[in-house]
Amino acid sequence: MGHACDMVSQLRYHSGSSVQEPAADRAVEALWGRGLVDAVAAAAVSVVATGQRELHKSTATTALTTDDLHNCVEVVGGAALTVNEYLLFLAESVGRSLTALCVEGHLPAQVQLPPEAVRALEALGDSQLMAAAATSLVDSPAVSTLAAVDPGLCNRLLYLVQGGCQYAGNALSCMPWMRWALYESGGPEAQRLACGLLRAMRHVAVRRLQVGLLDQLAAHAGMGAELSEGGRLEEAMEQQQEASGWEGSSGTWWFAREEAQQGQLLGMHLAGGVGGRRGGHQASRSKAGLEEAHCHTVYGTLGTWGGGVQERAAAAAAGVPAGPPPLLAARLAARAAEAVCRLCRGQGLEGAYAPAPEWQFAMSPVRLHAMAPVCMPWPPLQHCRVPA
Repeated sequence: MGHACDMVSQLRYHSGSSVQEPAADRAVEALWGRGLVDAVAAAAVSVVATGQRELHKSTATTALTTDDLHNCVEVVGGAALTVNEYLLFLAESVGRSLTALCVEGHLPAQVQLPPEAVRALEALGDSQLMAAAATSLVDSPAVSTLAAVDPGLCNRLLYLVQGGCQYAGNALSCMPWMRWALYESGGPEAQRLACGLLRAMRHVAVRRLQVGLLDQLAAHAGMGAELSEGGRLEEAMEQQQEASGWEGSSGTWWFAREEAQQGQLLGMHLAGGVGGRRGGHQASRSKAGLEEAHCHTVYGTLGTWGGGVQERAAAAAAGVPAGPPPLLAARLAARAAEAVCRLCRGQGLEGAYAPAPEWQFAMSPVRLHAMAPVCMPWPPLQHCRVPA
């Protein structure tokens, strides 16, 4: 996984090549290979499960040495970071490929997709990569298992998981536009690939991560009381999920709850932020960067559940749930909208977007639409792609 991560980083940040350009085609195709995709997905799930077991054993019997604990945290956190960067790389590659085929913001009808794009879409939709990336985050060991052993290890794990969250949110936000571009184009192959993406998005681990990312958004907005275990919203969510058969959460994700309880961003701090923690294992992030990350969170969660009749028809064709029950989706959308308003007013952790928010939500119709009532139809496809 480490070698794959190095290749992904070099391709993402240095080449800037689209999937059709020969400069990177061999390396890109190697990273799209189904064998590698399946291996990375399986390794990520295995590493997280093993890490959970070893860390629990250590806290119960002090079986691991300090060096072993450090290595365990590096492997588990590194897996969460790597597999989500890998997922983002594939999503970005597909996005560039589809964009290159668009005419005035649309894929031509019955478009013939290049083989490279088909392989990448199959890797995203037909493998367990998306589920594994989500599992690596939502099932990562809670820092409470390390607090009594080594606070420094807690900070390192928070840093790695926070980085994985950023990659995951970005990757999930690529999915709605790609799916609807394929649906609009028509043709059996495009429909097959779109159904594959939707099935991957509806995996229970992905749903858990989506709710967890929305919990994190609320925590960043200073809405900590909403996230306490047994809180009214959480109880209502669980009741509605049980009644509908839509499983998306089993309690507030530990990472979001930790940020809410401590009242600060964990694993990062804002440049110019007020009251944030400084020191080792803290990534510096601009306020505009945090605002952009929250945009990706909203579009990669709420933006994948809406669409009214269109979304229900697509879900039926893929044989998966259309999304949360409408009342639950409306509650989550309302909470997200309140969180964004609080962040823009400077009420979030470290002063959030204040004193000069960039109003990134307001500038994109699709971002606002994601928080609209779930019965609304999708906006025209040319507005569905979130600007980079």
